[in-house]
Amino acid sequence: MFKTALVLAALLSLTAMVEAADAAGAAAPGQPAPSLNSAANPDGAFAPGAAGETPGANPPGVGRGRGGRGAMRVAPPPRPNPLPPFYDPKLPLQKRVDDLVGRLSLEEKVSLMGMDSAAIPRLGIASYRWWNEALHGVANGTATVFPNPTGLAAAWDVNLHHQMAAAIGQEGRARHAAQGSGLDFWAPNINLLRDPRWGRAQETYGEDPYLSGRLAVAFVTGMQGDDPFYFQAISTPKHFAVHSGPEPERHRINMVVTDQDLYTTYLPQFEAAVREGHCFSIMSAYSALNGIPDSGNKRLLTDILRDQWGFKGYVVSDVDAVADIYRSLAQLLPVQRCYRFCVGDPRGERPL
Repeated sequence: MFKTALVLAALLSLTAMVEAADAAGAAAPGQPAPSLNSAANPDGAFAPGAAGETPGANPPGVGRGRGGRGAMRVAPPPRPNPLPPFYDPKLPLQKRVDDLVGRLSLEEKVSLMGMDSAAIPRLGIASYRWWNEALHGVANGTATVFPNPTGLAAAWDVNLHHQMAAAIGQEGRARHAAQGSGLDFWAPNINLLRDPRWGRAQETYGEDPYLSGRLAVAFVTGMQGDDPFYFQAISTPKHFAVHSGPEPERHRINMVVTDQDLYTTYLPQFEAAVREGHCFSIMSAYSALNGIPDSGNKRLLTDILRDQWGFKGYVVSDVDAVADIYRSLAQLLPVQRCYRFCVGDPRGERPL
């Protein structure tokens, strides 16, 4: 699945396509490309690693809000001349994917895997900022502000929730067209409210897995749209999994739960978002589950998410979760033991 995430990171941030070159007033190869989401191209939404690629956001550390959220448009790099085959929307998706991946060096692949994907100027790929928020409206700028998620859940209205999420997706597209901000949103928060002292309780739909699951499906399908190929935007349900505070300890806490509690309490809403909502992104949590960090947890991210539920998209970690693992383990354990900590021993032994 590395290729899937890699291709999403690259193709999501492409700044030119053959379709744009054919449009009236489009730039020629070797010149900066216009936005694909202008009135002349209203169908420029992106697909799973396919078309409608978005202009870049700011470089790392630049933008508004904590961590550079709400980054603004920067000038895209010029398109290569001649255009590589992966720019051609008439080619089958897999051929475009294979062509793009085959052109990237190892260093370039690595540079695309962070929260701030670097520009690849030689291929016309702009930088891209993945951190965008939209729990109850597009954050950081002018947008409609809907009630907070706890209030939305109190309405018990799945259809209304779907309409709201569709409006958020549309406003996110408008923000992108005007400012070049991102088209993936880290929402909804479908963790359960197990303790009212949790500092982010208002972000959740409450304590019931079933209600949270119904609203999760409504939100994901509303935001992502109903086009069979193009996304309106990408929804990222979070935080997978067993993440319900306490907030000050989230970077180091180990959540110990039984399989019964895991499958009946903490996972149903995520399963619904994947199986029924077809979300194309999931965010892993900072915390650990039964001793294994969530962002490196093979059971959660591979065995359950992909093998059991059939998830086809990409996983993002919460902002510093991977760095937390590195800081906590890499300086204390040899590399081989760090690997075993996350994925288990290849000989079949249990993880440390």
